[in-house]
Amino acid sequence: MVQKMTATLQKHVIQHPILADLNPEQAHAVSLDVDAGATLVLAGAGTGKTSVLTRRIAWLIEHGVSPKDILAVTFTNKAAREMRERLEKLCSSQVPLVGTFHSVGLRILKLCPAAAGVSSGFTIMDEGDKDSLWNRLFVEPKVVKNGYTKPDHGLAMIPAGADAIPVYRERMFKLKELGARNFADCMRLATDKNLSDPWLFKALDIYEAHRKQQNLLDFDDLIAGSLIALRDHPEGRGFAEKFTHILVDEFQDTSASQFNWIRAISDPMTIKNLFCVGDDYQSIYAFRGAVIENMQKFVREYGAKEVLLERNYRCASSILSAANTLIARNPGGTRKRLWTNANHGITSFRHFPTDKDEAGWIASEIKRQQAYEQTAVLLRTRAAMLPISNALRMIGVPYQVVGVKDFFDRREIRDALALIQLYLNPRNQAAFIRVAGMLEGVGTTSIMKVVKQADSTRQTVIEVSASSSNANLSRLPVILRARPNLSCKHIISELVQESGLGADVVNDDDKTRAQNITEFIELSERFATLEELSEELTLFTEKKETGEGVTISTIHAAKGLEWAHVYIPALADGHFPAYFRSNEDNPPTREQLEFHMQEERRLMYVALTRGKQTVITSFALQRFLFGKVILCEKSRFVQEAAIEGEWSAR
Repeated sequence: MVQKMTATLQKHVIQHPILADLNPEQAHAVSLDVDAGATLVLAGAGTGKTSVLTRRIAWLIEHGVSPKDILAVTFTNKAAREMRERLEKLCSSQVPLVGTFHSVGLRILKLCPAAAGVSSGFTIMDEGDKDSLWNRLFVEPKVVKNGYTKPDHGLAMIPAGADAIPVYRERMFKLKELGARNFADCMRLATDKNLSDPWLFKALDIYEAHRKQQNLLDFDDLIAGSLIALRDHPEGRGFAEKFTHILVDEFQDTSASQFNWIRAISDPMTIKNLFCVGDDYQSIYAFRGAVIENMQKFVREYGAKEVLLERNYRCASSILSAANTLIARNPGGTRKRLWTNANHGITSFRHFPTDKDEAGWIASEIKRQQAYEQTAVLLRTRAAMLPISNALRMIGVPYQVVGVKDFFDRREIRDALALIQLYLNPRNQAAFIRVAGMLEGVGTTSIMKVVKQADSTRQTVIEVSASSSNANLSRLPVILRARPNLSCKHIISELVQESGLGADVVNDDDKTRAQNITEFIELSERFATLEELSEELTLFTEKKETGEGVTISTIHAAKGLEWAHVYIPALADGHFPAYFRSNEDNPPTREQLEFHMQEERRLMYVALTRGKQTVITSFALQRFLFGKVILCEKSRFVQEAAIEGEWSAR
């Protein structure tokens, strides 16, 4: 049930200093009874949710709740830090415990390490440590190349061989994320047929045994282990019982395990004062495990009151009109409709003949406006970033790139970049070590022998490798031979195939590796020479988030941010909304396709509501995709948002 503030109460409470600069809906959410029970604040984009959350804590303390009785939980260290800083200004007394799910989970496990199968003095593994343990247990020594031998745990190697390593690793840790800690848990939780593999169940048993033996935790354990502590151990229950008031930020991003964690620390049967803030319209992280249904589940299980925050303090009215019209297409939402007293602003759509024309026009407009730090170009995927950055660089507009580090950090992309660097510079020893390590049957000893000889003889590593006793290593000069009459695309394609990288990614069950290489080769089409490509990628990947210049970002990385002027290019069906990825053996159901489209629509809603004054959307009839010119169709989202446009020739 949605609650609203009466006119009498509104007049009374807004006189309170904590509420003085809040609107009636915000003030109502903040000033609910101290023992209001369960509350869900549905805070639309730009409606001041952080202010409401921190003011609610200040209100509780002002009205007699001890800071020691309050726990606030959010997702990122940055958000937790911002909340603490605001509370320090609002509260004259001690600031309550504010932390991320993982940091609070760590506090609980320090009280009760046995819940995660470890003892005091445990170590938390980062992703690299976790990979090393996985490789140590399940990857053949010739793949690991680190001198270890495979432990005798009685489990055969990965059924599909070394090429399936990334897929099986991802699936095993997915089971763990779901809460599985042993074979029996796996049988219960593996509802997806990709996870219903007895090999995975046994592998998880082995991984957990070795993790516990070495007194280690990974990040999943901080949630799952603390959940066990909260449910089954007196130390964990004692921690939960300390708090009478619990507040949760960004509730729409909670996973199934995080919802269970909230349920354990605030049992719906006892109905503590649980105050959750979120926006179902901005739930865009299903690929990370976020469950949008948690919001409905919270209302149903806790009987939570709902408070809507609909007044937007960020966007011009035309932007909100487009966002509201678009998101109304999604069924089952809370039917918030954002409004503002701000001016009309500008929301428009433009057609272009090619993506090069599109990027050039955007760059020219940005330079004309001269509001670089207040401008962002937001994109669904990385593929359209290079044309934009190149167009900006060509006319001298400074920019920073956000949200692409993961692509250039992928192993196959770093391998391809190393091939190019070694092709251009045969003295590049770092690139040589990486490229030589890709070759079948080439080990560390052979590689370092070449490096040492090159150092002592002043030869290039390629010259030395020609006389190597290792047959595959001696092939490097042939692989890296000069190709004076070939295009960038053809040179990279040959390097990828002849080095074995192409076969490696094509035969991998993790199809994203092959797709990433294809995307990388596609990007090379835009450059006249390999030198130009190498220089541009170096500039592109080394751009730091300095706060200076135009921001080029993925939409996912832009959530929570805002700019005066926002451009959303590449609005073509298949690109945005993106196609649902599947395979012939596991075609998507109609429900999966509909859920995917709703998530894409929410992503477009997030993109639109990043803009304060202007949002310019655009589309190119022709785009470079997969190494060739593709004819595109305008994104359905343009019509769904009722954005009007015009044709622009360059």
